[in-house]
Amino acid sequence: MLDVDGKPIAKSQVQLIGVEQFPQTTNTDANGHFIFCGVSDGRVAVYADNPNIIIEGGFHPRGGGASARAGDLNVVVQFRAPRGASPPGGPVGPGTNGLP
Repeated sequence: MLDVDGKPIAKSQVQLIGVEQFPQTTNTDANGHFIFCGVSDGRVAVYADNPNIIIEGGFHPRGGGASARAGDLNVVVQFRAPRGASPPGGPVGPGTNGLP
């Protein structure tokens, strides 16, 4: 789990859902890592939101999400700056929405 600057987020809640997957919730460790056991075959969605994260200007970044399959070991979920807000380091792309 990474913040808008690409730094690990500790103690953030992460959810796992899928068509044939029993929903699961866990928290990231001190290094922003998380693990789910008993993931069904097929594609699942991993997503997170952390209301305690505030970026420059008092904005709350949108949660991040990723698609994964059972056995995937390096699923990265990264928060994004909300539309119209610059990430802490300033705009990273042609617009000011924090997206390249």
